[in-house]
Amino acid sequence: MTSAQSMLQSYKPNSNPKEHTVNTTKKNPSQNWGERPTCCNINCHQPVTYSHKSVAGVPRWRPVCSRCQRASYGGGELAEGVVAIKREHCENVDGRLGYVCSAHIPYPGALELDHRNGDRLDNVPANIQTLCKVCHSYKSHISRDFDKTHTKRD
Repeated sequence: MTSAQSMLQSYKPNSNPKEHTVNTTKKNPSQNWGERPTCCNINCHQPVTYSHKSVAGVPRWRPVCSRCQRASYGGGELAEGVVAIKREHCENVDGRLGYVCSAHIPYPGALELDHRNGDRLDNVPANIQTLCKVCHSYKSHISRDFDKTHTKRD
């Protein structure tokens, strides 16, 4: 069993279904994993799936739950009533990043979900946009999404 699988097995939801936390006291009581957001897809209230740890040891979460993740790549279906917010095109076709994206999208895996405000835990649909890999990288660079010394603007 991988550490991700054991961590996910120890997950316990809060009394509030909109807020999720991860219980890691059995593995490492000094490590606080913090909040675990819910899936960004409409009508899906499942906790997001684990992606990996950052270099600093902070957990990184996908923006969707495991079922929605599998469905986005054809490995299953969305739960009844769930609507995927991932589009079939890069939303920068409107020039929102200062240039118009003209990327050919050969398959859904060439598209990524981006958090508009740079906060990976803010999974409300209004904060999510679909970008191709090039536009997502550019947007993250110009907005300094990965700069640990940069403070996000309100």
